[in-house]
Amino acid sequence: MHMEKLLLGVDVGTTNVKSVLFSIDGSPLAYSEGCYETYHPSSNCAEQEAEEWWNATADTIKEVVSKVKHLNSEIMAICVSSQSPTMLPIDSNGMPLRRGLIWADRRSVKETQWIVDYFGGPEKYQSRFGCAPDSFYLLPKLIWYKNNEPDLFHKTKTILLTNGYINYKLTGVVAIDKIQAISATMAYNINSNDWDNEVERVTGIPLHDIMPPIYQQHEVIGGVSALAAERTGLKKDTPVVCGTADGIANILEVGITKMGDAADITGTSTMFFASADQPAPPKSTVITLQQNFDIPDVPYMLLGASSASGASLKWYRNAFHHYLEKERHARGIKNVYKLLDDKAETSCPGSQGLLYFPYLSGERCPHWNSYLRGMFVGLTPTTKEEDIIRSILEGVAFSTRNLMDETIKNGGVVKRIRATGGAANSNIWLQIKASVLKMPLEVSTGIGGAPLGDALIAGYGVGLFKDFVQAVNNFQKIDAIVEPIERWMKIYDEIYPIFTQMSKQMHSELYDLSQALERIKQF
Repeated sequence: MHMEKLLLGVDVGTTNVKSVLFSIDGSPLAYSEGCYETYHPSSNCAEQEAEEWWNATADTIKEVVSKVKHLNSEIMAICVSSQSPTMLPIDSNGMPLRRGLIWADRRSVKETQWIVDYFGGPEKYQSRFGCAPDSFYLLPKLIWYKNNEPDLFHKTKTILLTNGYINYKLTGVVAIDKIQAISATMAYNINSNDWDNEVERVTGIPLHDIMPPIYQQHEVIGGVSALAAERTGLKKDTPVVCGTADGIANILEVGITKMGDAADITGTSTMFFASADQPAPPKSTVITLQQNFDIPDVPYMLLGASSASGASLKWYRNAFHHYLEKERHARGIKNVYKLLDDKAETSCPGSQGLLYFPYLSGERCPHWNSYLRGMFVGLTPTTKEEDIIRSILEGVAFSTRNLMDETIKNGGVVKRIRATGGAANSNIWLQIKASVLKMPLEVSTGIGGAPLGDALIAGYGVGLFKDFVQAVNNFQKIDAIVEPIERWMKIYDEIYPIFTQMSKQMHSELYDLSQALERIKQF
């Protein structure tokens, strides 16, 4: 009897984990999803419990494995991707010493400024480490940890990222992939191709000792341990590849295989990827990612990322939860986000002059500013609820165009845009985005996302794909093409320059506000 070969993709995102079993042609066979909490000790902090990641992940893996027990099948390899970066310290017994500081944690602004000043400013720092410095990255969080929790730091054996912890629980092996080492830490010297010795010296943080060994994302790091096999239902010794950040896995899922391909991936945050034939120039606001797979036509990708896209809509949902749930039940609508979509559709393009700036957690590209905050500008006595909701969708769309413009300005080529992620389930949001970006969006809404990219990485790692580009293209599923609306494009073209200009003008005022809030804490 024919044995069907399967691949397991697992993505540990900001709000939930998704485990999906795929056949080697990309067809999903079993799906499971689990959730965990984000804790906010203060407004600029965002933490998660590592054991909540693991329990949710193990439960979802166990569920998908149980769903295919009737098949004559074998899981050939596993790949885990995740939100990134997270600073999770582990002791010598492999136990987390504290909650992980996730990417949205902004408490290390002062530490960021200190290390950047030491190296001579943002431009010199970027030329050495390849990224615009920001408290988003791992190193500032690590400096904060050493300075503020020295007893715990002294006990620290290893620093793991989110997918690194899941890999450790699966295999007992600690690892970090090369892409995240370069693009998520702010501590990897791109010129010497190693952890930076001067960072070690000035911070007193022994990077070579506490950072895990570096692998390529498709390299097998080990097999599933007996303990993990018992917990998850997986077969002992099933190969586990290193994995990577969820955004990298998403690149494969959306199929950036030729010059001109681009992708808008919007979930909690937004990542906009554009193909490029060379790295972004110095002083760029975008991140350069060198191709790490056998995709010769796209040697580089440029990434512009924003922080609070879907998070903005989730904020609104949470803030007005009781009212929205009451209305949802009364109208017989199954999903609260469908209710929000329906309301947004009753407003008009431009939201009656209301602008929303989606900077709930500071902002990354193009501002790289931890002091920016979410704002509504243009409220009047006639502003309605539906205008507020639509302005959130439009504000995120304007921010996405900002990302696209930055990638193009720095050498990215954008001729075709794939849209995926949770926001791709909203027709009105897609219509707004297509009209703001002034390009059709090829939409994928099925079971895929980062887990599909993970499955490709896993299969690549164990040699299942002879032609990787063909495998990536075979995995593609286009569910719809959303065209821009001519009238909406004209309206958004009028508003977009105002959005970008106002975003820039608020930097100093929002910094002053943050300092005032610090002083107020002393009263």
